[in-house]
Amino acid sequence: MTLKLKFILYLLLALLLVFAGAMAHLFSINREIRENELYEHAELLLDFATASRRYVHEVLRPALSSLPGHPFILEGQSGTFVTRNILENLRRENPEYLYRQPSPNPLNPINQASGEDLVLIDYFRNHPESEEIRQYHQDDRESPYFLVARPIRTEPSCLGCHGDPVDAPPEIVDRYGSEHGFHWSAAEVVGVTIITVPAGTVLTTQSAWLGNVVSIFAVLFGILFLTMHFLFQRLVNRRLQETIRVIHAVGSNPGSSPPRLPEVDDEFGELARSFNAMATALNDAQLALESQVAVRTRELTGEIGERRRVEVALRLAKEQADSANRAKSVFLATMSHEIRTPMNGVLGMAQLLQGTALSPEQRRWVEALRRSGESLLTIIDDILDISRIEAGGMKIERWTFDLAELVHDLVTLFSQLARNGKLEFHHRLSPSLPVHLQGDPHHLRQVLNNLLGNAIKFTHHGRITFTVEPEASPPSLPFRFPEADIEPREGADAEPREDEFPERPQFLVRPESLWVRFTVEDTGIGIEPAQQERIFRAFAQADHSPSRHYGGTGLGLAISRRLVQGMAGTLTVKSRPGEGSRFTLILPFDPATGLPARPLPPADLPVPLTPGRPAAAPGVCSILVVEDDPMNREVMLAMMARLGHSATVATGGLEALEILSERSFELILMDCQMPGMDGYAATSAIRESEKSTWRHTPIIAVTAFAMKEDRLRSLAAGMDDHMTKPIALSRLREMLDRWLPSPGGGVTGSAARVSPTGSVPISPGVAEVAAPFFPAQVVPVSPATGAVAGVPSVGEAVQETDEPTAEGSVAESPLDPESLGRLQRSLAAIPGSLDRILDRFLEGAPKLVAELGAGLEDGDLGRIRKAAHTLKSQTATVGALVLSKRCRSLQFLCQENDPDPGAVAELIRAIEREWPEVVAALDSVRRAF
Repeated sequence: MTLKLKFILYLLLALLLVFAGAMAHLFSINREIRENELYEHAELLLDFATASRRYVHEVLRPALSSLPGHPFILEGQSGTFVTRNILENLRRENPEYLYRQPSPNPLNPINQASGEDLVLIDYFRNHPESEEIRQYHQDDRESPYFLVARPIRTEPSCLGCHGDPVDAPPEIVDRYGSEHGFHWSAAEVVGVTIITVPAGTVLTTQSAWLGNVVSIFAVLFGILFLTMHFLFQRLVNRRLQETIRVIHAVGSNPGSSPPRLPEVDDEFGELARSFNAMATALNDAQLALESQVAVRTRELTGEIGERRRVEVALRLAKEQADSANRAKSVFLATMSHEIRTPMNGVLGMAQLLQGTALSPEQRRWVEALRRSGESLLTIIDDILDISRIEAGGMKIERWTFDLAELVHDLVTLFSQLARNGKLEFHHRLSPSLPVHLQGDPHHLRQVLNNLLGNAIKFTHHGRITFTVEPEASPPSLPFRFPEADIEPREGADAEPREDEFPERPQFLVRPESLWVRFTVEDTGIGIEPAQQERIFRAFAQADHSPSRHYGGTGLGLAISRRLVQGMAGTLTVKSRPGEGSRFTLILPFDPATGLPARPLPPADLPVPLTPGRPAAAPGVCSILVVEDDPMNREVMLAMMARLGHSATVATGGLEALEILSERSFELILMDCQMPGMDGYAATSAIRESEKSTWRHTPIIAVTAFAMKEDRLRSLAAGMDDHMTKPIALSRLREMLDRWLPSPGGGVTGSAARVSPTGSVPISPGVAEVAAPFFPAQVVPVSPATGAVAGVPSVGEAVQETDEPTAEGSVAESPLDPESLGRLQRSLAAIPGSLDRILDRFLEGAPKLVAELGAGLEDGDLGRIRKAAHTLKSQTATVGALVLSKRCRSLQFLCQENDPDPGAVAELIRAIEREWPEVVAALDSVRRAF
């Protein structure tokens, strides 16, 4: 909106406001004048009526009454009658005026007072000092009108006609009767004289007047508006337009000589002078800025060129660094392979020599040789671990694992090492901790191995104490992530969440996470305060530290702390020189729900047997060794001979394929890096040739490549397991036991081991049952479902026995439907086998429960531990996993040096309470069949 338009609108608004105010004021004044005129006319009529009535009473009536024999003439001697007739004649000229003389007690009924008239009469009677009333009446029923009223008081002359009817003229009595209009008193208000004028008379007159005034004012305001518009256009708008034109010219031509505004002696002149000065200053600044921009542009052009040269140099340096990093990785892998390959011969031959007849001195030499080789392998593994961590290749996984089993394994290993060093080994696993947790058991075991190993290594006398218990006060960590960051995984194929390390912890701490404190305390040499943080740095112990005396790279604790940080935990130390050290590891774990148990690696899975193929006994199994290194071939053949096996040798992948085309083998040990066709290509070719047959020959990678990626590459090529050189005799025995067929036609090793849930992995076409007191049996089942047609599911029978709790949720069943279902499917082809198994369980298990109670009464922990161990296995076999977990907790509690008697008694009482529920559930299962 332009300034001119705004001025016009504001001017119109101001004029309208002034006009409206003037009209309202004039209208009010005019109305007041008209009303006063009406009231004056009404008062004039009232004065005339009063004068007429007095004239009749005081002059005319006495004159007529003095005439002898003259009768009373109402038309000449009644003041009210005469006055009304006179005023009625006056209305012919002023019809808007209405005259009335109402009375509450009139002679003539025409003068009878109405309700409003009586109100006026009462007012004058109650207010004798009041002589007149003026009113403006307006309502919805009548038109508005003005009213003027005066009281009619009785005068002495009135009593002659309105006193006693006897004294009144007979003409009045004869005409109006004697009931009304008499018995008046002197000075009594007997009525009112009223003049009313309709308000329309005033409004009509006022409207006409107002129209004339409005017309006059409109003409005046129009003239004023045009005058103001002309003056504004001439004095303001024209000069504003000129100013705008000059401003546009200055803006559109920067740097040129700006036009100037005319400078006059008024406000616009002052504005013009200021603007002209500003335009000149802006023009000078523009010229200076253009000069500076030109100079800076030349400088930036040079800087950009230099930056591009730097970027090219940085890119080349980065490429060189990446190339060097790749070369480092290749070097580490090659170094590992090249060192492990001869070490395989060194350690293999050392192990073989230990099995021969040696003198004590020779045996010490061989033992020193073996220990040196193993120490070298430990150093290599530490270097590879720290390299993977620095490269962000160390992954933290989350699996469901058995905490009690992990602790038991560690205690079994290190308690023996402590005894060898004449040290006491104490341990305690809190019974309040759940048996199963979610976390990374592999790296947890690696950290605890390092801490316990260091404790034994640096302690010459005294004791080692290992405790595992809940952590009541979790540490404050720099990384805490909300629940929304955790994506739940479902199904057996769900992959664990893995994040890059070490940028942030890969384990996300959730509100329901359980914090566990692992403490390793020793009475060893201790650590100086200045070194207590330094020992967690890589290679920090390599110079001027106890490690120089005790050996080692100084990488173990550095690797451990980095792993702990990746698991969102803390690893701290408190120590005093000469008194010992205490390492505290605090880690978060998730409850064992929502994640599957860690799937068994191919090394732990049973191998399906070829249908119709008989199993070979140990010593006559056909094994193919594919190895290009003569030393490694000799070591491998010697180790297998020690284990009672013979083997066929191939020096490369092509030779292995030629041999396999002529005969078959129960097992292939495949080197991965060979000239010509390597082990990966040979394995792929073997698997391709097996697609048309039922045969699946187990292939084990035997390689010096020790990286995790190398194992994955072996499995991806089709190999079933992975062994890293140098190969220990015990490791080779374990691998052969795992993959070679057993004498009874089954598969040994993990195929005969019960999983933590009490079940056995079932191979396609083979179902196996292994329990502590049941012989293993092999029965054919459906490869698709693992069940026999027509046989009901035990899991369904167990689920039918579940009853809802008070809240409507299903209570935890004493029997696990999935475990029982697997047991039933395994025995489906043997009629009555499930009943026989349950009979034997129900016959022997009650004795074990009673044995627990007897051991508690006698205080015999060994007796309790033995019974709990046996009952744990039996209950897991029949699917009573809840009871089996309690037995496991009781067993480990009794293995502690000083267990809590109250905790032992509580666990036994819980087992005794739950035992009848297990019996009832098993009875329901048997009835279902």
